Parts: sequence; C-alpha cells; structure tokens
Amino acid sequence: MMFSALIPLLILCQVQPTDLRRGLHLNGNIRTTFFNDGGVGGPDRVYPWPRIEWPAGSGHQYLYEIGLLIAAKVKGYNSTTAESTWLWIVDDAIRDGGDEDLKPVAGYVNEAFLDTLALTRRPASWPAEWAPYHTLWGDTITGLSGEWAGEFGPGVILGDEESFFVSADFWNFEFFPDSSPRATYYDPLTGYGGLGLWIEVHTYVFNSPELADGMIFSFIIYNLSPKPLDSLAIGWFVDTRIGGPGPDFADDPVDYDFDLQYVRFYDEDGWGIDMEGNPYRCGQMGFFVLQTPGNPNDGVDNDSDGMLDESPWNGIDDDGDWSPATDDVGRDGLPNTGDPGEGNGVPDLGEPHFEWRDPDEIDQIGMTSVHIESYDMPVLPAMDSLAAPLLLHQISTPPTPPGDYVTFIGSGPFSLPPGKWTKFAFAVVMADSNVPDPLVEKGLVIRQIYETSLGLGLTNVLENDHFSAIQQPPIVVFQNISSRTLRVQIHREIPRLWMRIFDPTGRMRGERTFSNLSAGQNVDVTYQEMMGPVFAPGVYFVNFLTADGFSYTKKMWLVGPR
Repeated sequence: MMFSALIPLLILCQVQPTDLRRGLHLNGNIRTTFFNDGGVGGPDRVYPWPRIEWPAGSGHQYLYEIGLLIAAKVKGYNSTTAESTWLWIVDDAIRDGGDEDLKPVAGYVNEAFLDTLALTRRPASWPAEWAPYHTLWGDTITGLSGEWAGEFGPGVILGDEESFFVSADFWNFEFFPDSSPRATYYDPLTGYGGLGLWIEVHTYVFNSPELADGMIFSFIIYNLSPKPLDSLAIGWFVDTRIGGPGPDFADDPVDYDFDLQYVRFYDEDGWGIDMEGNPYRCGQMGFFVLQTPGNPNDGVDNDSDGMLDESPWNGIDDDGDWSPATDDVGRDGLPNTGDPGEGNGVPDLGEPHFEWRDPDEIDQIGMTSVHIESYDMPVLPAMDSLAAPLLLHQISTPPTPPGDYVTFIGSGPFSLPPGKWTKFAFAVVMADSNVPDPLVEKGLVIRQIYETSLGLGLTNVLENDHFSAIQQPPIVVFQNISSRTLRVQIHREIPRLWMRIFDPTGRMRGERTFSNLSAGQNVDVTYQEMMGPVFAPGVYFVNFLTADGFSYTKKMWLVGPR
C-alpha cells in the first residue's frame, strides 16, 4: 500500500466507467435502494424497491427518487461563431428527469460479484485491490488490498454498515461539438467531458438508538480539471412519496428552516396507503445538512463564527484550538503510533482541531437554497440552464400547501481550484408524527454526533464494536424555538458540568456549573440566567465541559430578551 499526494496522471488517463450497481442497506431502522452513481431510489422501471422504507420491513415507503446535483457556470466555445460563451452545466444522478451525467468508476467493486456495490458487511463485494482513493486529508491510497477503503484511512470503519463507491462526470459529452444540438462545450480534461469532477461517496448506517433512524451520506468532491470552478454548487433533487407508494402522495407539504439547516417532508393528515392498498399511520422524512463547502475568498463570515475566510487549505489553525498537549498525534489522528507528524510540535493534516478535522476552519456556507415546485410543471435536472440557478442562487420558495412536489436543495456558490477537494454531508432522518418536533430532535442529535465524532473520524480502530468505539457525547444540546432557552439532555452520569457563554470576540459573558447530573435528566437554562437581563442579540458560543475532558461548543443565534 502506498500514499501519494495526487492521482497520478497515468492512472487518471486509464479511468473507465463501470456498470450501474444497486446497493441495499440492512442495518438500522431504514432500508433503501441506492446506486453507485449518487442516486437513491428511482423509477419503477429499474426496480428500486425499497425506497426509504421505514421502519425496516414494514413495507411503508417514503421516497420516489433522490439524486446528487452539481452545477457550475463555465466558459465554453461556440464552434459556429468562434466566440466564447458562458453556459450552465448540471451533472446529475437522476433517472427520471435527469441526464444521468454521473457514472460509476471501475475499480471500487468486485466486478464478478454482480448483485451489489461494495459494502462492509460483504467483503466478497470488495475488489481484490482497490483503485486509488483519497483520505479526507489528501492522501491518495494505492495498492490497498484486504482492508476497507475508509474515508478516514484504510481499515477505518465508522458505521455498523458502510458502502463506498466513486463516480465521475468525465463522460458527460452533452456540451461537446456534434454530440448534441448544442455546439458549445467545456473541455476540462483531454478526452473527457463534464466539469472534470471526481466524487468519492461513503454512506453510513447504525444500529444504535441515537442513529438508527438516520442514514449519513458523505461526498468528497475533487476538481481534477486544470481549470478553476468559481461558481460551483452542490445540491439534491428530492421527489418524495410520503405515505406512498400508493396514490397517497398528493397531500404532502414541504417546509424548511435555514437556521436549523433542514428540509422536512410530511403528510398533511398523517395517513398513507401501503402496497396492498391498506391505510396506515405514516411518519415524516427530513433532509438535515451536516457539512457543506466553505467559501474562503468572499470576505464574508459565512458560518457566523466571528472569523472571516478561514480555510482548511491554508496551513493555519484559524481558531487557535489545536493543542500540542493533546492533539499532536500525527496524520492518523491516533496517539502513540509513531506516524508522520506525531510529536513534532506543530499541527499537521489528520490531527484533531486542525484543517479538515476542525469544521470551524471551513467557513461553511450551509444550505443556501430551497426551491419547491409542483410535480406537474417541474424544472428538471436535465434542463441545465434552468436547474443550475435554483442551486446557485440564495433563494427559497414559500412553505407550500399540500401537494405533489419536487424540491431542489442547494449549497453554493463556492469556488474549487484545480486539484482541490471539498466535502458535503447530509443525513436522511425519519420520525413518527407529522409535526416537526420529533423529527427535529432526532436530526439535531445525529448532527451533534456527526460534529463531535463521525465527521472527524474519531474512532478506535482497534475495537470491533463500531458504534461503541465512537466517542459518544455525554450530553445533547438543543436550543428551543424562542431562542431564549438551552435544553441539555444528560446521557450518562456527570459529576460536574460547566457551561460558559462567549461573544464573538471571545469575551466570556456568563457561566453556570451543575453537579451530580443523572442519565435521562434535562437541564434547562435561559440566557438571562447566564448573562443577565440585558444582552445584545446576535451570535454567541456556549461551551460545555465535563470533568473527564469532554468539551463541546455550540454556536447560537440569540434574540434579545422579551
């Protein structure tokens, strides 16, 4: 096995597409079909049952199709007029209404194992030797055999079940001369089409109660063209069937919350119709954003953390939270392994609280666009010039009455220089009822676990019980809708808990201490209790610290007192 910085050009030139493979996740409470191009579910003609079946085995499905969208505005060339022109390109993984521009790349599945893509629970589905792939901090792994191709390193398995595949848009020749009625084209790589994007996709499901009603999708996206992409957006096209797959999909409202970064799909009356035509009480589905690209060049504090244009590429510990005492553990993120960077006194890629292992250094732009429209008159992903602006522009459709809708969810614009990568992660979350509280509570728990453990790859790879090895937080923090109260759920006994609140300048504005907290207990604290009766509205940071070293900081937007 070898590590290198980039995909060698020789290997890149040998990249070939492979057949579309279907996967089926069986762990957790959700079962769904998904594909190795970035699509989930799909039209009946490709037999994608089950489509987000919840609870697993119930036959109750909530989805028609979800698919990845990547859009950019690029300069092309008009072969008729010999003039340059700007055009939109949207790469999609949509089978109904899309062009299926994203194709799976060969080398990431056992080609002789025909019934699935690569899953951790089926080692026979792994290739004898994985084609080159990347870790999150930029190493290219070549020659890996007999181990799982983990996002955080060879052999690192975070979920009770994971999948891995690679897709690319190199075979999107829609804009090449003579390949379609459109004569404009964008040629990012010699012999390749599309935008020159290489996409490594990891999905995670869990059996633990905190995570079993969610699925996490992680996308690492590389610009392998020699050209910068300055107006790029990542998004999803979502076509739900809440209460389906029968005729009960025309009474489904959609709502969303940009502050809490989610979109919610539910049934107005809470009743669905199963595959045998029987009515049943149905739940709801949420799309929760976990991590988005950042924009380090726009002079805007996109994530409202008091820092401008921080970047996971600049070699700087932007927020100054890397500690030589606890974090100087080397590239593998684990202490006492003697790997490169361990004990050298400076932060290195792969170490905690630095670059890609510190979400605060990404200047994340978050979910910036939600566009909802009727299924009868939709803009479809195949309509590049109409679909791309729905992802790139910071727009939102007003909350909808009940109906049959398709939804575009976008994060952008941002830039991606040649040879660089970015990450996008989200969770599909299921819950009972058709009111938001049960869904939001589950989604925020999953997001907190992602922010404190999963998204950083914090796991003990020497243990085999994957979830118990993850550093599970002893508390889960909620901010209620009034933005005036914190609720802290206690998940295990805590002898002492410190809560400190800071303004964006780093000045501590208040502190509370709690003792002898029990599992299952809730602690409610108002901001007036911590800061006094008068405080300016705006962004604040609340740090939670336990005596055994757990530390978690949550960013809050606070309105003024009543």
